[in-house]
Amino acid sequence: EEDKNDTLFRRKVCEQIVAGIDKVSFHGNVEKSAPCKELVLALCMARPEERLPVTEGGWDKFTQHPWFSGLDFSALEAKRLEPPH
Repeated sequence: EEDKNDTLFRRKVCEQIVAGIDKVSFHGNVEKSAPCKELVLALCMARPEERLPVTEGGWDKFTQHPWFSGLDFSALEAKRLEPPH
């Protein structure tokens, strides 16, 4: 039964991927978080050249995205961040 459920889940995910990111329905917490949903959509554009980090000014747009507010990317890069938990 578990294998059948896993197979059905994987099939649904594949169908959503083929349909395109703009057709994906997001789960409750993601749907309620506009910055999270916006970031996921910006990272999953069908054409790689349209994805957030590779657009003009993309890295700055990525690091300054509201989802990452409060994250010190310099400290992250220098491996000086403390784990949140």
